Amino acid sequence: MGFDFPNAQLPQLKPLANSFVVDDVENDLRNLFIDLFEAMLAEQAFDANVLGVAHLGSLDLVRRMVNADGLALLDIEREETATRYLYKAWKSRNKNGRGFHFLETYLQLLFPNEHSVEQMAQSKAHTYPTKLSVLNHADDTKYSTSRIRVSIESRDTTWDEIDKMEPILRSIIPARLVLYFVKLSRWQQKNYIGAVTLSGSYSTVYPAASQPVEFRVMPRVAAVVTSVTFSTVLPKFEGSGLDALYASMGDNGAGISLVGAPTQDWTQKGVVGMGNQARGDMTPNWWDPDNPTFKAMVPWEAGTCWFVVWPGINHAATNTGVNIKNIEFWVLRESTGEWRLENVGKTQVFWPDVGSGVEQRTEADGSVSFFLSGVKNGGYVSGTPYAVHGSCQRFDLVDGDDIRCVYARLEHRLVLEDPDGVDDRHLAKLYVDVGADYWPQTSTVIADYTPETTAPQVANSRFELSTVSARVIQMAAINPPTPALDYPPGDRSITQVEFEANLPPPLQPTTG
Repeated sequence: MGFDFPNAQLPQLKPLANSFVVDDVENDLRNLFIDLFEAMLAEQAFDANVLGVAHLGSLDLVRRMVNADGLALLDIEREETATRYLYKAWKSRNKNGRGFHFLETYLQLLFPNEHSVEQMAQSKAHTYPTKLSVLNHADDTKYSTSRIRVSIESRDTTWDEIDKMEPILRSIIPARLVLYFVKLSRWQQKNYIGAVTLSGSYSTVYPAASQPVEFRVMPRVAAVVTSVTFSTVLPKFEGSGLDALYASMGDNGAGISLVGAPTQDWTQKGVVGMGNQARGDMTPNWWDPDNPTFKAMVPWEAGTCWFVVWPGINHAATNTGVNIKNIEFWVLRESTGEWRLENVGKTQVFWPDVGSGVEQRTEADGSVSFFLSGVKNGGYVSGTPYAVHGSCQRFDLVDGDDIRCVYARLEHRLVLEDPDGVDDRHLAKLYVDVGADYWPQTSTVIADYTPETTAPQVANSRFELSTVSARVIQMAAINPPTPALDYPPGDRSITQVEFEANLPPPLQPTTG
């Protein structure tokens, strides 16, 4: 019986059962009433008697009381025990005031030993909150902050489920504190020789949008701990980092042979076009639309970040495509020296011209996958030698005349078109690049550029192979490479030295 104490019994209407009856008809009516009561009302009557201590009642009562108080539980094992304990802890919290005790209790029930709650410290040498680290390991170069990081390590937990918990978690801590959440996975590594542990490490790995907690290294000789060090692990995909950016702005890697053997510069290497100059007079010399306003020294006020997926000549997979997500376009404002993400809320991609052998699928996380099952070696789409040329939605630049540098990135990986089909990702040779275009207005279309049929580009990266593991590809208006030559003279890029002195947030180190 689902109650909180072992000898709990439902009401049985004993007085009625033992009462006098005149005849069989009255006896049948009495027994029918007792049966109906036990089947339909007994549990409710029991719950009514324990409303003051609802955790003693049925699980249904506890759930109703939990929901009435605004709590939320995930579907987990031990649901009944966890729900009852949660409600008891919730009702007894007032004597402890507002603090971390119930927060820890709640999280332990939902994610046993798979969470952490940490107050954060801020570096005194950086702008708050750009350089946070765990307060427990802070030195005198940092100060405590009101930010509390809740790290969830459960692989099966979604952001929607975390959103359900967020309001109640915020309500049980002091109002001056600010909660934020990260999801993470972790692994442990130990090296042994014989029976002696020589070294061990404890690592925490984060998704790109999350801030990391720490990396622990504890060298041991026998049972003696000789030293303990703490450092932060960067959120990292293959292809991320400053060195990878510099490589992405170089030539295509050896062995890359694209279908159709294209010869344009942008298909061979990273190229800086208009770069930092979002003005009509900084468009290519050969680009000559009929409308002279598009060549005027007037700031352009819109942009888009794009990508291309191009099959290689040895692409042989028929059940594999490329997933594209989190495409970002960052601008360094000359007036403030601050980087800003321009396409906020528009970081997912699309391709309106999908077809001609290419299929497009929106995944559960909102990202988009493109499948080239209809594009074979030597195939073309709409007369072009590439398979997919998509972008994010067009966005406002806010001030096209206040740009010192631009930086773009996206994440990509190989995925199966039919998850139950043959896994032929090892046969895939699909290459991805990232680039951007400026536009005079968000409403401008290619037809406005007549007789030109293309938009002048900001910059693009080289092509890089997509793999099963998630990778990042990046581009920036930096020198090297030398900006393209068929443009008017002007300051279209910044040096690597200047770039490194003020990195965009995705490249900023967070070690502490």
